[in-house]
Amino acid sequence: MAPASPALEAAWQRIHASRRFGILPGLERMRELVRRLDHPERSFRVIHIAGTNGKGSLARLLGECITASGRGCAVYTSPHLFSPLERIALDGASLSEEAFLAAWRELEPALAGVDASYFEQLTALAFLAIRRAGAPWAVIECGLGGRWDATNVVDGELGVITSVSLDHTRWLGDSLARVATDKAGIARAGRPLLLGPCPREAADAAAAVALDAKADLHRLSHEDIAMLPGGTCIPDRLVDRISWALASRGLSLLPGLSELRPPRPWCNTLPGRRQWLRKDPPLLVDVAHNPAGLRALAQELGECHPGQRFRVVFAAMEDKDHRDMLRALHPLCERLLLADIRHPRLAEPEDLLRFWRELGGQDAAVLNGGELERLRDTPGDSPLLVVGGFVLAAWWLGAEELPPGL
Repeated sequence: MAPASPALEAAWQRIHASRRFGILPGLERMRELVRRLDHPERSFRVIHIAGTNGKGSLARLLGECITASGRGCAVYTSPHLFSPLERIALDGASLSEEAFLAAWRELEPALAGVDASYFEQLTALAFLAIRRAGAPWAVIECGLGGRWDATNVVDGELGVITSVSLDHTRWLGDSLARVATDKAGIARAGRPLLLGPCPREAADAAAAVALDAKADLHRLSHEDIAMLPGGTCIPDRLVDRISWALASRGLSLLPGLSELRPPRPWCNTLPGRRQWLRKDPPLLVDVAHNPAGLRALAQELGECHPGQRFRVVFAAMEDKDHRDMLRALHPLCERLLLADIRHPRLAEPEDLLRFWRELGGQDAAVLNGGELERLRDTPGDSPLLVVGGFVLAAWWLGAEELPPGL
């Protein structure tokens, strides 16, 4: 990707500086912003996506389906790997610098006195960019949770909860029921809410929220996905089959889109999502960044590479359940290589090393920046897995500036 222009860099730094406000629960600031901007979120029809894992993949797939039908569609996702322009796609193409700056010039005066957070500013900017483009549809991904997420000022015609597992427990709660209750906050009266495969505790909690909101609840189970015909996805990865099934069922619930179906075959091609840089010997980069995501990855690798063990390059955000993440990696790991890439939101590698030792892990080392660069440039001839989140994936794939996270 070409370097950002000085104007884009200045706008981005202004938005990035708002990270000092942190994660701020509540919709008051966002409601005030969209009011000042004459409600750009009301200018397009919305599919709203929440969930612990799989949101971005589903959002992109739905966007592809709607765009391929000849209807204009925007997609808003987070976080990004290389550039904030990735977060907003119009008919499959990342937002241009010109469109970003035009939306920023409209947003900037409205920020006075609001103290909007980083994600709130980006979300408002996305709404403006979509309105300016005239897209009739938008697929909007929640950043964190659902109920108090900045995106929840939209009136989604369809809500989807892709999955529920423990993550961001500081804000969403320390039980599956609490996490599901928060994510189900995207439910709207009289509108369908589609719930993907999740544990019974989470499903019951989401159903209770849907009932209270008078939403029309629909469920997709693992059994439903197992019954999909062969060849739906290549290489029949479970994560892709779930996205395909959710997209197919979700579209069928929407008047005007019910005749659409996802393409066959389909597999996720977003950077950092099960991205094989080399097949033999394997070299895989993946953004799995919580215990559930890592367990799914371990299961998939165990099926397609039975008995294979990897040198695992690992880093994780500081607010994650590091012990459970490392526990999920343990069966795959021949040697653990902890990446010391000095990012303000990453856990200290020495702490991760201590957790690994407590779990009985043996062969491990902390690699500094120079050692990591040598490994990246000359990965050797044994299997290598690079995993733990967007920051590490971006670094490994050559980002000029590491993303801040959400």
